[in-house]
Amino acid sequence: MRIKSITYFFSITIAVLGLVFLLGYSANATKKQIDLVQMNDNLSLKTESQDIKNTYSILLPTSYRIFETDPLKILNKSWFELYSDKSGFFIKQTDCKIEKGLDECSGLETKTIKTSSNTILLIGGSKLQIGKLLSVNVVASFLPGKKSTISFNNKTYTLQATGIVRKDEKLFKPEQVAEFYWDEVENYVLSISSADGKKSVLIEMPGFKDTAVTLLFAGDIDKDGLLDLIFSHPSDYEEQRVSLFLSSQANGKEIMKMVDQVSIQFDC
Repeated sequence: MRIKSITYFFSITIAVLGLVFLLGYSANATKKQIDLVQMNDNLSLKTESQDIKNTYSILLPTSYRIFETDPLKILNKSWFELYSDKSGFFIKQTDCKIEKGLDECSGLETKTIKTSSNTILLIGGSKLQIGKLLSVNVVASFLPGKKSTISFNNKTYTLQATGIVRKDEKLFKPEQVAEFYWDEVENYVLSISSADGKKSVLIEMPGFKDTAVTLLFAGDIDKDGLLDLIFSHPSDYEEQRVSLFLSSQANGKEIMKMVDQVSIQFDC
C-alpha cells in the first residue's frame, strides 16, 4: 500500500512539473513574438497592440542619422501629429511615411519622416484627442531680457528670459544691447509664472550661440483647459532641439512640466 502511495505521488509530481514547463515555454514564446514585432523595420509603421501608458515621446518631421541606434524605432501608427494650417492647430492620427537615404556629409544612413501636413511635432506614448486645438498666436523668440504675457482660457501667464549676452567678445546685460539673433548667450534661464503664484523653470542652458530660443506653439494639447507649450532651443546652428511642456504632468507647485525632448545634430 505504501509503495502505491509513493508511486502515485511521484506520478503527480512529474505531471505538475511538466505543466509548469509547458506554461513557461508558452510565456517565453509569446515574449519572443512580441520582441520580434517590436524589432521589425518601422518603414511599414505597423500598428502594435499595446496599452497606452501616460508617458510621452516626441519626434520631428525631419531626417535622422542612423548610428548605433535607430531613433525612429519607437514610431508606429498609434502616434499623433500636431500640425497647423491657415485656420489653426490640429491633432490627427499620423499618416507619415519613412524614407531611407544617405547623409553625404557624414556618410551615415538616414531615415526621414515624411508627413502630408504642415507638421510641427509627432507625439506618441499617450492618447490624445483628435481635432482642433485651442491656441494663441504668440510665436516669438526669447533672448535674455525678453518678457511676454500670454492670456489663455481666462488665465494669465508670464514668460521671462534671463541671461548674459556676449557680443564682440564683450559681456552685456540684456538692457544694454538691442535684440540680435546672432548673439552668444550665457547662463540662460526661461521661466513661466502665473497670477496664482505658481512658477516653473522651463529651460536652463549654460549657453548657446548663433541661434535663439523660440516658442513654436502655445495652447491646450492634453485637453485639460490649461496652457501647454512647445519650444525650440538648440545650443548652436547645427542642432535641432525641441521640447514639449504639458500642464497635465505638472505637480501641485508647477505650471507645466517638460515631458520629452528631441535633439538632432546635423554637423559634418
